[in-house]
Amino acid sequence: MVIVSGQVKARARAALKDNRMSAAIMTGIVIGVYVLLAVLSQLVSTVLDINSDTVSVNWVMNIGSIRDIDYLLLKVFGSLFSLTLITPLMLGFERSVVCMYDGRRAEVSDLFYYFGGVRRWLGAVKYKFLLGVRLILWFVLLLIPSAVCAALGEMSYYIFGERYSDMAAGLLGGGQTVLTLAALAVWLIIALGYFAADYCYILGEDSTARGCISHSKRLARGHRAELFGLAVSLFWWIVLCVLLFPALYVVPYVTAAFAFASAQFIGEEKRTSADRASAD
Repeated sequence: MVIVSGQVKARARAALKDNRMSAAIMTGIVIGVYVLLAVLSQLVSTVLDINSDTVSVNWVMNIGSIRDIDYLLLKVFGSLFSLTLITPLMLGFERSVVCMYDGRRAEVSDLFYYFGGVRRWLGAVKYKFLLGVRLILWFVLLLIPSAVCAALGEMSYYIFGERYSDMAAGLLGGGQTVLTLAALAVWLIIALGYFAADYCYILGEDSTARGCISHSKRLARGHRAELFGLAVSLFWWIVLCVLLFPALYVVPYVTAAFAFASAQFIGEEKRTSADRASAD
């Protein structure tokens, strides 16, 4: 099956036409929770008088530094709150978009679907956590060559001597830039393979993160160029998300475009499997 970017986006716009208000409200709620968590984090920082003079922890190879261990702990707890609150909300939002694909009206109550029971909520949190961990591990793994270049650049004076240290540092700096860009490109290709994982989970195609990822990668096989084209065509829309009011339309639109592409792939796979079963 071939994804026609224009057709997918046209269908997304048509579906949102009858659900614009509910989609905007749900987007506003998700953004509001994000903002609330950020404000609470800043408030706690102010109340506890967290500053950057307490503890300093230097990372290996001078990649970066954590100026304040209290600030780090605050960020960790903030991430946990985001995982347990934002993740189920986002999955609920994506579920409401899938309802639009089937021609049903999206309801604001769909946003809270994954809060309808501890087991359902824990399943959603566990799934998104494992998916996020896999993406982060891939990103870190791909950045290792770039980090090695950065470390060698810092030690160029001791490795190459005073005479060649500047030239070596320049070459290694250029190599670090190239390797970083290559890592980002490869990571994007890998991430595109996960495009349908959420929808496989929402539609009940698979119940585990591994199963959803494997299913998504199978659906994306041979179609990454089309998915990349769809993502590029939506890039400038995504840029508008830095502004609040455009985001109320853009977030549902971009989500619907990828949801509809995923639903098309899943539907086509089911039809192909049914045809093969009937032929046998």
